[in-house]
Amino acid sequence: MRFYRKKELISYLKEMKCKQQNLLLLQKNYQEILFDLQECAIIIGEEIEREDTIDSKIIVKILEDYCEIIYQISLLNAQAITQKYVDNLDDKLSQVIFKVHEMHTDKIKIAFFPYKASMWDCMDSVWKCAVKDDQCEVEVIPIPFFELNNGKNEAVECYEGNSFPEYVEIRNYNTYNLSQEHPDIAYIHNPYDQYNRVTMVHPYFFSKEIKKNCTELVYIPYYIAGIYSNEQKICEMAELPGFYNSSCVVVQTEVYKDVLEKNGKQSNKCIVAGSPKFDAVLTNKEKLNLDEYDNILRNKKIFLLNTSISGFLKNAEWFATMNEIVESFCGNTEGFLVWRPHPLLEATVNALRIDEREQYIKMKMKIQNMQNAIIDSSANPLKAINTADALISDYSSLVPQYYVTEKPILCLNGKREYREKYICIFDHYDSYFYKDGLSIKDFVEMVQKGEDPTIEVRRAYIKKMQFENNAGKRVHELVMHKLRSEEHT
Repeated sequence: MRFYRKKELISYLKEMKCKQQNLLLLQKNYQEILFDLQECAIIIGEEIEREDTIDSKIIVKILEDYCEIIYQISLLNAQAITQKYVDNLDDKLSQVIFKVHEMHTDKIKIAFFPYKASMWDCMDSVWKCAVKDDQCEVEVIPIPFFELNNGKNEAVECYEGNSFPEYVEIRNYNTYNLSQEHPDIAYIHNPYDQYNRVTMVHPYFFSKEIKKNCTELVYIPYYIAGIYSNEQKICEMAELPGFYNSSCVVVQTEVYKDVLEKNGKQSNKCIVAGSPKFDAVLTNKEKLNLDEYDNILRNKKIFLLNTSISGFLKNAEWFATMNEIVESFCGNTEGFLVWRPHPLLEATVNALRIDEREQYIKMKMKIQNMQNAIIDSSANPLKAINTADALISDYSSLVPQYYVTEKPILCLNGKREYREKYICIFDHYDSYFYKDGLSIKDFVEMVQKGEDPTIEVRRAYIKKMQFENNAGKRVHELVMHKLRSEEHT
């Protein structure tokens, strides 16, 4: 028997126990109540009988006795029905519930529904723990999505199932019927459903649809919670469909959960487990294949340039800053630049800043034509993180991910003094800051000389936050515990 079905049967049996009490309260309708109870007992009995086990035969026999008591009561008039009859029915159903609890169930079905391959790192360590659990049957079903504007005023359907790591076995979404499969646990990382102007997952896989067809819907944010100007910014996550529809939401810290609780945002569904994205960095050692640049790279430092969507949308000087970075490397014989734009950055330009598309394409082509630079558009950001000696970035989840490698970071937005004015779920303010007066050129030279004045402070923070603890393991164990504990409620 499927685990979720066993849970549902127990729920139905408990509803029957409640309905029995109405035999004394609603005596005018007692025959109708008896009919409903008998019909439910027969339907449940027929389903359990199909299991064809010793336990199922015992349960069916108890249900037959239950139906016999109902028949005896049906021969009475309403006034003759006493508490004793109701107690006899209650005793039989209690025996059935106890035996159903003891019934063997199939493995727990767990389904992961990622959409962007580059965001798989927020699920990877959870998946690895699940596949090692003998209690579980695990599948990964990458779901299709739409880029809502590609510069042609039309939605384009996309699918990245072929871009996931080779070690992840993929099931095609066309073969997956939610209602038939009914996973016990379903994981998502896209919380928006239809409320995103850049991308939208296929409506069949909206969180509200998955919720209808699973027992536990778990939302793992695809980002790392970092800095927030106020509590309302933290609470914005709780206003998205993925948060609202999920029974479990993974949050990084108790501070984050406390803010949600303070603002009345269903904090009871939050499980504090850190972020699996840190697991991904600390366990993955793969690097970019730069063999063709061996001659150029000899004795050079590699700089990863990361540009986020919010950094592009909120920075009026974005192109000027990019030009400064590019010029710093054009004449630099000691450095090598790896530009990693956010996977949806170009789609965002097309959707929200179409008048800047030509300027963006020119910037892209300029970097492509440089001798000591490449554009990394691969699905896996971890290779670039492992390869680079230093990071230049506006703020995004990649900053805290890179931070735990202990390597230096130049932040293009913010200042160190902002630590005092913001809520820091992740405190990255011992990095280096462009707006504190450290130029791109000065940062590059500092790294090339092997200098890093704040490294010991960063190491102390990394140790304090215990990022090496396995967030994926905690998520899997906490969700499994919740599933199991609810079976007995």
